[in-house]
This record gives sequence, C-alpha cells and structure tokens, in this order.
Amino acid sequence: MMPNFTFLFFNLFLFVGVLFWRIGDEFVKTEMENLVQSKTIEFGPLPKKLSGHYQFAGIQKFYLPWIQSEYLSAISKKDLIHQVSLQIHPGLRKFARPHLETIFQLCEDYQVDPFWVLAIVKAESSFQVSARSPKDAQGLMQITPQTALHIFQKLHRKFDHSWSSNPQLNLELGVYYLKELLQSFHHQYDLATVAYNHGPQGVRLVIADGEGEEFLSEHQYLEKIKSNYGVLVSIPGIKKFRLGRSMAMGPTELAAFNQSKIATIEKNRSHFKPLLKSSLQPVIGPMMKTVSVTPNILKKILYSGRF
Repeated sequence: MMPNFTFLFFNLFLFVGVLFWRIGDEFVKTEMENLVQSKTIEFGPLPKKLSGHYQFAGIQKFYLPWIQSEYLSAISKKDLIHQVSLQIHPGLRKFARPHLETIFQLCEDYQVDPFWVLAIVKAESSFQVSARSPKDAQGLMQITPQTALHIFQKLHRKFDHSWSSNPQLNLELGVYYLKELLQSFHHQYDLATVAYNHGPQGVRLVIADGEGEEFLSEHQYLEKIKSNYGVLVSIPGIKKFRLGRSMAMGPTELAAFNQSKIATIEKNRSHFKPLLKSSLQPVIGPMMKTVSVTPNILKKILYSGRF
C-alpha cells in the first residue's frame, strides 16, 4: 500500500510552521525583555489608545498609590474634565476651565500626574495667565526667565519670547520641568515639588546636610500642593470602590451607580448577619473564653457582619 504523500507533506508543513512560530514568539519575548531591562523602553509598550480617553499608562507612579492609570482611561475626556472642574473653587473655575484640556493633554504627552500639575498651577498662579511674582516668576506655572531658557535648550527649540503670556507654552514648560525634576529626584514627589518652588540645588544641599525630612515637614508650599491635590482627586470617577472598579460614566450616572452599590451592600449584610451569628457562635463562643487578646475583634466580626 502506497503512503499518502499529500497527508505526510501537510503534516510536515504544519509541524515546521508551528516550530517556527514558537521560535519567533520566544525571540520576540526575549528581545522585548532586553529592551525593557536596558531601559531602551522605559516602561514597556503602552496599551492601545482609546479614542476620546486619556492614556497615562507610562506614568511610573501617581502621588497617591491607589490612583491607577486604568481608572482615568475608563473615563471619557469630556467627563473627566467636567468632574475635575467641579472640584475647583467656584471663584477660580472660570479661570481654570479654558486650560484644563491643555493641562491634561500635556500631562498625557509627557506622562505626568495631571492632578499634581493642576495642584501646582492653583498654588502658583490661581489660574491667572498674567500672574507675576516678586522673583519674576511668570505665567500659569510661574516660570522664571532663567528656567525658561534652560527648558528651551533642553527641548532643542528656539527661544520664544511669548513663553510667559502664551498659556499653552507656559504650561508645557512647567510640565516638562516638573517631569525633569521627578526623574532627577527618583520620582519622589515631595522633593521634586519643593525643588520646583525652591530650586533643585537648594534641595540637594538640604538633603546633603541631613535635614531633608525636617525641611519637607515644615515646607508650607508642599502642604498647599498636597491640600489642592486631595481636593482634585476626590472626583467620583477615580474613587476606588471596595467591591469593584470604577466605570466610564457621567457624574449623574455615577452617583446613581454608587447609591445602588451601597443599597446592595446593606441588603447583603442584613441577609447574612443572622446566618453568620448562628453558624459562627458555636465556634467563636469557646474561643472568646480561652483567648483573652481578641474578644473585641471577634465581637466585631460576629455582630457587624463586616470583613
């Protein structure tokens, strides 16, 4: 009986194809790991960009660790800007609104925490384009002429004399400078922010003298930034739900979603509390008599129904 050469050839072709696919896949993985380890790709490849949503996956860390880039990416640009504007004091809101989209776009371009940048703008200029300090710091981000010249050189751009009066350009200089300071101070927001206000050399001298912690704890500018930041990140869209993750919703839908979550939690708690008591009482009763350290904790578990 003659062998079926067509069948044998097909199987051989399939085997060779799978073998080359596996080899190629391993090669790509190895090359990607080498690129990441050598910091040719600093944070790895970014995810596919969603139309109408900001992407901050390249940010090494936000100031508050519970804020994740995926929370921001789940909210549309329009809703995110709207929710952030509601967190700004009504007296400043009309000055801030024209610049919010620019700030978020620049922060996406340079992968910087947008809420921290907003907190700095509020503290530095109260969103006043024409703001000018006694030390000649100018514009929304309060950049000095010397710092502006330094940044233009770093960006390899011709010096633009409108840097102080042009809101977008002034914001870009400030965002770039903050990014540079964060990298210089190993993404320690406190040090980078004080350096933004006080100058990097002054901060390095304080650290060298061993007075860094005391200096930061007494720095009123840093406390103001932290306070501003805490208010800005209180928008519902990026709050971390205890029993789930945030969703891409508008303010009204999100409020209704929150209420339904709370109602569900209370309903489940009232339903399972009697069952919890009856099932755990025989076990926990003797334990409470023999263990003197934990009666309060056990009571909380038994009678509150919370875990």
